[in-house]
Amino acid sequence: MRIFIIIFLFLAVLGKAQIQINGKVVDEFGFVVSDVLVYVDGSSISTHSDIEGQFSLQLSNGNYQIVFRKEGYENQIKQVNANVDFFEIQLQTSKAIELDEAHIVKLSEEKWREYYELFKLLFLGQNNAAQLCEITNPKVLNFSYDEENATLKASARQPLKIQNQYLGYELEYDLVDFSMDYRNQIQYIAGTSLFVEMQGSKSKNKKWNRNRLSSFHGSLMHFVRSLYDEKLKENGFIINRLIRKENPDFKIYRERIQKMADRGEVIHVKNPPSQIIQTLVKADVPYDSLRIRSDNTVVLNFEGLYHVEFTGEKEDMDYVRTTTGDQFIGNQYSIIYLLENKWVEIEANGNYFPPKELMTEGYFTWEKIGNLLPLDFKP
Repeated sequence: MRIFIIIFLFLAVLGKAQIQINGKVVDEFGFVVSDVLVYVDGSSISTHSDIEGQFSLQLSNGNYQIVFRKEGYENQIKQVNANVDFFEIQLQTSKAIELDEAHIVKLSEEKWREYYELFKLLFLGQNNAAQLCEITNPKVLNFSYDEENATLKASARQPLKIQNQYLGYELEYDLVDFSMDYRNQIQYIAGTSLFVEMQGSKSKNKKWNRNRLSSFHGSLMHFVRSLYDEKLKENGFIINRLIRKENPDFKIYRERIQKMADRGEVIHVKNPPSQIIQTLVKADVPYDSLRIRSDNTVVLNFEGLYHVEFTGEKEDMDYVRTTTGDQFIGNQYSIIYLLENKWVEIEANGNYFPPKELMTEGYFTWEKIGNLLPLDFKP
């Protein structure tokens, strides 16, 4: 099984009322900084500071992570409430970083290409959407592989520029962290993102809208929005408790095989027992056992694993071939659970925080950046 953590460093709660927030960008000496890209992380909402360093954004009521970016300055991320009329942000001049050459391993073109192909599969995905995505500046990527821990890592000197012809978005993704732990099958992606809608013909726009709806239906964003609104069943989600434990027969089997191997015997095994036993509890799960609601704040708070089935759309055939190798297509199945803190705040737009605490397995891990939608997407 593969565990997938994809983190967009955003915090946004989208309401209905539009509010204008204003601000000013200055440097560490108090001088105004013009032409700074200002955007709401994970959305298509952006602007630039003017010649006086001033900017304004039209936002719905709620909390946001605003990203400030300009070449020659360090990126700044500020959490802002839309009720704040005005705020000032200070940018720091980028400092040259002296790298310890002893820790730099220059990859051959062949090895870099090998890691890049792996990165594309892990970052963009392996489905039709990913096939229609192109990273237009791949050479900003650096890769390293830790053989001892079987972990692939990637970093980028500049934001990745991605053309998504499947969804009709140009995406700038500032990669903060990327790793794939092959030993434990845990993938981790963190970064900030800005979406810009592509301009296309009437037929292209129709196709893009259809693909956006398909990407949204059954996605983790769709699930979180449905859970927040308490409309899981209405939106096609079935959630059940999942009990997972080690199979005692597997331990006996493993010890027996080890003894045979120690004696040098030839081992032929037919239908070995499963290492893990999973039991699905077919009983309705009340919302109160999953989350705590207080006014407009909703917090996931549960222990153990939960099985999520989406009945509104079938699995991708490529997913079935990759995971099971057979030809049977069924509903989309995923597993969710919380880590140490046992709480995650969820929001009306499908966002959740802290993102590292919500773990997913199954179909939620299949659709990656190639199917990523902005937080302000409305089906």
